[in-house]
Amino acid sequence: MKLICSIKPRSDGTVAVYGDGKTYAFTPTGDGETAADVPDALASKLLATGNFYPAEKVAEPAPTQAAAVPVSAPAAVPAVKPATGRKASA
Repeated sequence: MKLICSIKPRSDGTVAVYGDGKTYAFTPTGDGETAADVPDALASKLLATGNFYPAEKVAEPAPTQAAAVPVSAPAAVPAVKPATGRKASA
């Protein structure tokens, strides 16, 4: 899987990643990023660090529009008579 690295590169423009017994060099892409192809097992570990992301954007589901539901005016609330000043006798 091709990953982009967000770690600041060394003075030679690369970022070295050690994994699976090998060294992977993230090299400049020309877009101001560094990228490398790494095995999927290592890619999942690197993605979990938050310092790497997939080079290809993952397809996002298309936004769905909620069905238009007509809104009606609220039902009238019946008027309540104000309480009179009388107290109930016990």
